[in-house]
Amino acid sequence: MIRILLVEDDLQIARAMARLLSHHFAIVDVLDDAETALLRVDVDEVDVVVTDYHLGHGRMTGIALAGAISARAPEIPVILVSGSLDERVEALAKAAGIRATLPKPFSPAELVSAIDAAVAARGGGRRRAPGEAPDVVDAS
Repeated sequence: MIRILLVEDDLQIARAMARLLSHHFAIVDVLDDAETALLRVDVDEVDVVVTDYHLGHGRMTGIALAGAISARAPEIPVILVSGSLDERVEALAKAAGIRATLPKPFSPAELVSAIDAAVAARGGGRRRAPGEAPDVVDAS
């Protein structure tokens, strides 16, 4: 069972992404700030983190979150989504250990593919079985 931690401070985008991801994967937890997400990674089992770059709530960016996760739990892949990807942000993302970056707007298939690849590289997890009820946990 794949557990995704989605960190997005825009509630509309977070809800849309959570709906999409819950159709493909088993569990999606939604948080709106990096600091709380980092605490969640410390205490809960998380298979992959999908985070926005600009997080208005709190002091950390998605890249800072990825760096902190990499230092604590390097086996957890992080995928960065952002409407402001450029060469500088891409370089910062790579340095922080981010496995994939997706420019907003992205297609649902691109996001699902990036998560599939990150989980496969990690060597585990499974998609939600057909007919299996999705779990969406809004912890914000």
